[in-house]
Amino acid sequence: EVFKKDLLQRSEELRNKGSLSPFHFNLMVANFTWLFGAIQAMRAHRKEADWKSAEDRFSRAIKEVEVSYKAGDFISLADVIEYEVTTALDQWRAILETIRPD
Repeated sequence: EVFKKDLLQRSEELRNKGSLSPFHFNLMVANFTWLFGAIQAMRAHRKEADWKSAEDRFSRAIKEVEVSYKAGDFISLADVIEYEVTTALDQWRAILETIRPD
């Protein structure tokens, strides 16, 4: 929930500022990549259909982040972060809450 709150704050800042430095963009993508990798490590404890759906949603969201950034469309980038990325994170959270250690 803290990560989602931070993303929502960043998307609002993007709307107001209208830019994002290459450093901060690369840091954001690196964090998304790390998160995706951490989630992948838990794959053995999942329902296949739910997991695949979450993977696809998160992958599409990250691609949209990259496309918006490369186009210099920071309003779109803010929207993608606020709506697509946070929705993908909510889906992951729901899946991960059902996983119990063996």
